[in-house]
Amino acid sequence: MPTVAETAYPRLKNQIREKELTEIYTPTLEELNLASQYTRKGATKLGFLVLLKTFQRLGYFVAPTTIPNAIVKHIAHSAALACPPNVLKSYDTSGTRWRHITIIRDYLSINPYQAKARRLIVKSMAKAARTKNDLADINWLLDITQETDQSFPNNQSVRLEQGRPVLKRPKKKVDSKKLAQIESLIEDRIKPVNLLDILTDTELWLNWTQYFRLLSGHDSKIQDSVSRYLAATFCYGCNLGSSQTANSLSNFDRKQIAYVNQRHIGLPSLEKAIYRIINAYNKFSLPKFWGTGKRVSADGTKWDIYEQNLLAEYHIRYGGYGGIGYYHVSDTYIALFSYFIPCGVWEAVYILDGLLKNSSDIQPDTIHADTQGQSTPVFALAYLLGIKLMPRIRNWQDLTLCRPDKQVRYDHIDELFTDVIDWKLIETHLPDMMRVILSIKAGKFTASTILRKLGTYSRKNRLYQAFSELGRAIRTGFLMEYLGSQDLRQTIQGALNKSEAFNGFTKWVGFGNAGMIQQNSREEQRKIIKYNHLVSNCLIFYNVFEISRILQEYIQAGNTIEKEILGALSPYITKHINRFGSYSLDLNRKPPTLDFGFSLIPI
Repeated sequence: MPTVAETAYPRLKNQIREKELTEIYTPTLEELNLASQYTRKGATKLGFLVLLKTFQRLGYFVAPTTIPNAIVKHIAHSAALACPPNVLKSYDTSGTRWRHITIIRDYLSINPYQAKARRLIVKSMAKAARTKNDLADINWLLDITQETDQSFPNNQSVRLEQGRPVLKRPKKKVDSKKLAQIESLIEDRIKPVNLLDILTDTELWLNWTQYFRLLSGHDSKIQDSVSRYLAATFCYGCNLGSSQTANSLSNFDRKQIAYVNQRHIGLPSLEKAIYRIINAYNKFSLPKFWGTGKRVSADGTKWDIYEQNLLAEYHIRYGGYGGIGYYHVSDTYIALFSYFIPCGVWEAVYILDGLLKNSSDIQPDTIHADTQGQSTPVFALAYLLGIKLMPRIRNWQDLTLCRPDKQVRYDHIDELFTDVIDWKLIETHLPDMMRVILSIKAGKFTASTILRKLGTYSRKNRLYQAFSELGRAIRTGFLMEYLGSQDLRQTIQGALNKSEAFNGFTKWVGFGNAGMIQQNSREEQRKIIKYNHLVSNCLIFYNVFEISRILQEYIQAGNTIEKEILGALSPYITKHINRFGSYSLDLNRKPPTLDFGFSLIPI
């Protein structure tokens, strides 16, 4: 919610005292005569008077249907007019209202927003920028408009937010033509490659075969063959079964591949391999134009399971039988954590596990999620763990906003706060809550385990109530920040867009068997998601390497690229990757030299 300092005008209160109605909204005899001069019907006359009196109060025109009913009734009573329900509904969208706006401006000697006013505002903004440090301090604009008799419209430099005009913050836009030119350059110059060749190059760069051979301790069972391990990763991770691509791998011992998959490459080993990719990826300069690595977004995508599967469940949210591949994606586009969630399980319980289990070089402290990724216990647990939970919340008006004390009152927004925080409850159970946090930190429990238990506790359980109460306080503060900052809302939306894009990317990678999981074991289902995560990150790593190479060649040719253009690029490109057909593997193939020092532009 924008603060008083961020708004040029007040807004109408929903609850108004009788004294205020009489002093502010009672039409004078002159105003009643003016309304009679330009209107005939009672409803039109009432609309005119409501428009006039609210403009006098606010300094800008609002839709009559958004005006509190108490004001409309008072004006109608003062003018001896009937006031049936929805009396102003048709007036709101009529051409008569727009004619009345012109009449009211003339009557009050107010000029509409024009080019002259825009020039004056831009000049004043430039002057104020030299003396003001706080970007939110724009009250001086009110003085400018009063001195020049200019009224703001809801366009260009001003927007209406919660019924109040708020100054838009200008942003530097990306040159769409230049961006399209760079994307076309990358598409033309990126080398066509087989999917297994990408995995081969990535494996050789990071030397996974040796790593897994030592980890398993079975030298006789697992040979030093890059292609064998990659075939296992590809077939198992993509769940190809007997598809065309899997048939092209007939030169390999399928039984040995299955042995490697099911017995010697477990979930911890896969996670360590994923972290090795992330750490290497973090050395590139290009991802630093996409984010700082301090933010991560959590979102899921549905994986189908055959109905005859013993673990198959029908998913209410997505429909069909399956489960959720839940991914934590960094603001630099790389995925840090993944998990397979059965249908019917609340996704939010896993929202914190990704950050707590993450041992890579990218260490976010802020997590974004969609509306279903939040609740008051989640807010509380995240806060005590030192994690900033900042989800996108739809229908925020349905949530309870709490004031810190009964005596606290706020100008303009006081009616939004309908409850009070019980600090005594939080203080009493804070030691118990901190013991829970220390147990999570020590690895005794996972955050998801605690959240599941809290979710099943009776609402009379005092520990649940304490977590929930603390979460209400934290969420209230976040909602004020969320509603008041357009930049924050755009940041959260951008992070979630990356998650959605990654979900589509992983589905493209997991194309085998129409994206269905056949395994009846929950452990094997989780492996499929981890393999899919591993292969997806390999492709992202390779794409960033290739994009960096192309951009470096472009810059060395004497061209320049703006930071905004680099920030608008994405590593989720697939046109150059061959998923189908024959795969010719050269075991003597050497990948290009891995260079993390690609020179783009100074950061």
